[in-house]
Amino acid sequence: MDISRQRAEQVWHRYLSSDRAWKIALAIVFAAEAIMLVRVGRHQWYFFDEWRLVVERVIPTGHGPNGLFKQLFVPDGEHVIALPLAVFIALTRLAGIDNYWPFIMANVLVRVATLWLVDDILRRLNTRRAARLLIMVSVAFFGQGFESLFGQSIIFAGFTLLFCLLAIRETLKPCASQVRTGVIGAAYLVGAIFSSSYGFPVVVDVTLYLVLTSRRVAAALTLIVPPIAFLLVRALAGGSYAQQQPVAFGRLPLYVAYVQFGLGKLGEGITGLVGLGLTSYVALVAICVWLGRGRPHTWFALSLACSVVAFFGQASLSRSVFGAEQAGASRYLFFCGVLTFVMLGATWGDRRLDGRAAVVMTILVVVSLANSAGSLVDGSSFYTSKMQLSRARLGVGFVAAQRGVDLLVPDPDWAPDLYRDRLKAVLDWSGSADFIAAGTVCFERRLDELGAAGIDARALSPRDQAALVLLLNEHSLGYGENSLTIGGLIQMGADGGTGSKVLDQFKDDYAVFVSELSQPTSMPSLTRCT
Repeated sequence: MDISRQRAEQVWHRYLSSDRAWKIALAIVFAAEAIMLVRVGRHQWYFFDEWRLVVERVIPTGHGPNGLFKQLFVPDGEHVIALPLAVFIALTRLAGIDNYWPFIMANVLVRVATLWLVDDILRRLNTRRAARLLIMVSVAFFGQGFESLFGQSIIFAGFTLLFCLLAIRETLKPCASQVRTGVIGAAYLVGAIFSSSYGFPVVVDVTLYLVLTSRRVAAALTLIVPPIAFLLVRALAGGSYAQQQPVAFGRLPLYVAYVQFGLGKLGEGITGLVGLGLTSYVALVAICVWLGRGRPHTWFALSLACSVVAFFGQASLSRSVFGAEQAGASRYLFFCGVLTFVMLGATWGDRRLDGRAAVVMTILVVVSLANSAGSLVDGSSFYTSKMQLSRARLGVGFVAAQRGVDLLVPDPDWAPDLYRDRLKAVLDWSGSADFIAAGTVCFERRLDELGAAGIDARALSPRDQAALVLLLNEHSLGYGENSLTIGGLIQMGADGGTGSKVLDQFKDDYAVFVSELSQPTSMPSLTRCT
């Protein structure tokens, strides 16, 4: 009996260590990642900062830089995002605003490529397959980085992270000459910093690791070439950054608090041990130093840790004015989380765990993944619900604005860049035609609903029509008690108790309706029509 069991275990072990089993495991992780992104993607749409890019970079209206070069390289906020911006412009012009699937699929490709690069880096560091698989699963389902689920993440963490990982991977080619490593690594880093400012801290990582491994020529190239290229292009492109706060020595306590909070949230997100704060990240680095003792992988891990600290340090210079809690932004944690997971996998190496260590590791992994699962669900729901609300608002708001309603901001909460002539630029753009056509159907349906309730809305002015249609539309989105009649909604609008910034624009109009229109007692529809 014991002999049969031993043989079965040997067969099972050989199967698990075979290339076929490894490929199946990889395929499962990649497929699970893609399926998750597509499922979340069903509810995504253009949201918040993306509208600024649509107005200023996609539509040639004069609201943004003139000429393709400046269009790409003039800073957007605090970043130069030329490479992902080129993709954003191309996909938006190709699909128009009615279809967001190109961005969802682009994000799937970027995330799958990220996983592949993480695994390839760890393979080059001779990390065991079991550890590589664990790291890939952790990256794929890292809950604190839930913003990476959304298509717009390719603008920041997505593209930048790909180029950064490519640069890190280049330092792990032992047979390459220093010049080749330096030139190719520098080229990737140039791509990273022209995708977002997130790339600059990884310049620190790559350069430091090359210095620590006695490749000073390559280190000089990766340190000097990217900043020179960046400064040259910036001088030619012009424009300015959106400065959040002046850099000053007196703000040093704010910077330190910001870095500490960011590292703490990152450590808690990776370990799943909420409440440890900075201790959690310090413990991760200490574990890496202990695991990698006496091996060159320690330098690799410490270089990555330095880049993570540099990341939060760089962000603190402009963002700490918003409070240390802003360092816990999901997009920051995803970017730094991937680097930290690579650090952990690198120092694990080819070690095998004994029984007790395996039990401890299993418990930690379960806690971490459970924490990540909750964060993924909560984070994705938080944003996708607002994306759908914004889409439903803009569906009828665009029609109202197109019909001449002055001073209308269709969605002050999630599309604040769409106002006056900036809004008109989007309405006049051919890429908006299909979306406006669908919104027109919705708008007309609301008018019919008002007519059935006893209000001849079609005989009213465009502004009065818009006020009533938007009132019904906002109610279907959750503003106002479900038990309110249409007359009750009009009274609510006149009292200013809607809680909606959209309806606040028509408060005076609703007050007039109370005195001049009959107040229908029929119940409004709660069905969203977009």
